[in-house]
Amino acid sequence: MRGDLSFPRVLLLACFCSRALARRPLSAEQAGIDDDRRNRRPCPRVGLGMSHPEQPEQRPKNGFTIRPARAEELPLVTAIDDDASELFATAGLSMANLRADHPFVLREHARWAAALERRCLFVACQSDETPRGFASLGTIDGEGHLGQLSVLRAAMRQGIGRALVSHARGWAKGRGALWLTTYAHVPWNRPYYESMGFSVVPEALCGPDIREILDEERAVLPSPEHRVAMRLGI
Repeated sequence: MRGDLSFPRVLLLACFCSRALARRPLSAEQAGIDDDRRNRRPCPRVGLGMSHPEQPEQRPKNGFTIRPARAEELPLVTAIDDDASELFATAGLSMANLRADHPFVLREHARWAAALERRCLFVACQSDETPRGFASLGTIDGEGHLGQLSVLRAAMRQGIGRALVSHARGWAKGRGALWLTTYAHVPWNRPYYESMGFSVVPEALCGPDIREILDEERAVLPSPEHRVAMRLGI
């Protein structure tokens, strides 16, 4: 998915211009994230949302609550994504060129801000209400889209990523399917999503929206030949 930082053993991450939306932005220090990561790029995204009815909070067995993100939490969502994207270095994928002012990063942040306004940006929080992971949802080609999934590295391996995917699946009910784009060769990308029922879809069978997303990612991200689209029928 464009959200690619969910790991079976770790789980993903989690951007932006619309920091201007934040009334009381949380600092990176409050989130427990190093300052020097605050201005980095989003990880290759696992889209843009459409409006939908407000959903109740969900509390996974591990005690994390999943709820719609608040406007003041948008900078923290960005920080989560920055932190999670550090994992790609372990797979030999450098995102060093994707600084905070890169057009790709700005577009991604804009999508997250739009998803927040439509209440399609969900965060997983601990009892202190501090987000530790997030999922950005939307619609592409008439079906559901998991645009980004990210979890703080320190909060990985606690079921947060899978809980967020499960929430996304419920959100996409009635939309026919849930799509994402991800890396085929990274152990915590394609295999991770396959373990939850997603399947790779040949590009020739993808709709125009998902092909546009793949084209955008392949023009910027490392190892473009490994970017693929995946779909979960619902």
